Amino acid sequence: MTGKASSLTKFSLTFVLLFSLLTSLAGSVPIGEAQKVGGVNVDIGTDSVEYDVGEPVTVQVRVRATFPLDSPPMIRLRFNTPTGPFEVDAGSGGSDWVAYTVTEVTATPGYYSVVAEAIIREGRYYSDRALFRVVPQFDFGIAISPSTQTVSITERTSYSVTVNLVSGHTEPVFLSLSGLPDGLSYGFSPKAGSPTFTSTLTIDAHTGSPLGSFTLTVAASVGGESRTTTAVLTVHEAADFTVSVSPHQASLSQGGSTTFYIDVNPVGDFDKVVTLTVAGLPSGASPGFTVPSGKPPFSSTLTVTASPNTPEGSYTPSIDATGRDRTHTGRISLNIEKRQKQSSLLSISASAHEGKVTVAGVLTPAVAQARITLNYKSPDGTTITREQVTRTDGGFTDTYSPSPTGDWTVTASWPGNDQYEATTSQPVTFTVQKPTSDGLNMTYLLLVAVIILAAAVILALTRKRK
Repeated sequence: MTGKASSLTKFSLTFVLLFSLLTSLAGSVPIGEAQKVGGVNVDIGTDSVEYDVGEPVTVQVRVRATFPLDSPPMIRLRFNTPTGPFEVDAGSGGSDWVAYTVTEVTATPGYYSVVAEAIIREGRYYSDRALFRVVPQFDFGIAISPSTQTVSITERTSYSVTVNLVSGHTEPVFLSLSGLPDGLSYGFSPKAGSPTFTSTLTIDAHTGSPLGSFTLTVAASVGGESRTTTAVLTVHEAADFTVSVSPHQASLSQGGSTTFYIDVNPVGDFDKVVTLTVAGLPSGASPGFTVPSGKPPFSSTLTVTASPNTPEGSYTPSIDATGRDRTHTGRISLNIEKRQKQSSLLSISASAHEGKVTVAGVLTPAVAQARITLNYKSPDGTTITREQVTRTDGGFTDTYSPSPTGDWTVTASWPGNDQYEATTSQPVTFTVQKPTSDGLNMTYLLLVAVIILAAAVILALTRKRK
């Protein structure tokens, strides 16, 4: 028998009160002292103050007399039980303590008393009452919560297991688990305890664990007794996400751009925000996402733009998707090629008048502030070089007074830039002549005519006065 007290300090308040009531009614003294009647002392005691239902009770009796005894006294034990009185002839006694074991008395839980009767020479002598209590047999129950739990691969979940004391003296019980499939592991904390107590059942789902729903049985056991309870465990795929990129390879020229298409999809019950970033681009190349972050599933388009100065070569940048403390990467291959310049066109025209020539031209496509070189070639083969700057529309004009007279040619050229190739116009021919004198002669003649007319008028007036 476990958990039994050995002194009155183990009594409950109720038991002490009952003990006081019984002893006062009987006019007795505390256990262990004798009742003195006619020179005979009868002492009584029990080996415990509590017994389980059905457990034998051991009663100790000692008989001491002030006169010689012809024969050992006969002992009768009188029990007062919750179901009524009960007597048993225990056998002979003596002046030393004699133990008597009674098996039939503790059938019902409750408070008991026992009195020892010693028969000496036809006289009857009684002891004080010994008190004890009979408690129910040890019993316990078990419960688990919640009744259903879900776990994802690589994660863990837990249940709360409670073992309750139903009756009797508490004893250590041990917990065990069955029904858990391979690939999952478990642990109780604590693994054993004395009811009432609570333990945490932790279950880890490892990579490769089977998916589905499983019935788990938790058992609490002591000796040959067990109590069980069940719960359901559902194993899902790991809460995660995937990222896919297409195409995996692209080429672009310096100053150009290219696009990649990205799909982010959930796995299991993943519901966190995923953020997209790019690493490993060459200098001068910049990324841009149409959807930089979101909860899967979502799609995004990545545009990579290379500046004219982005170094040529092959690169393997990564598209990183990060969410819930994990990152998945999509690798791409990016080839930066030397920029192919576009062709350009210069066209000019020339007109000469009164010794001056005006050259008008236009650069196509229009490039503002382009420096245009004009080469004039004289009739004697000398080359004169002049420069003009284009307007925003690509046009330009040059006015020049060439010398000597004769047939001239002019060409315009532009060295190009990072975007356009160099270009030279077709040569244009124009003729330079001396200024004409007809206009000057007519002026002189008119002036002479005016002078002559004035002189004639003056002469006529002078003659008239005479």
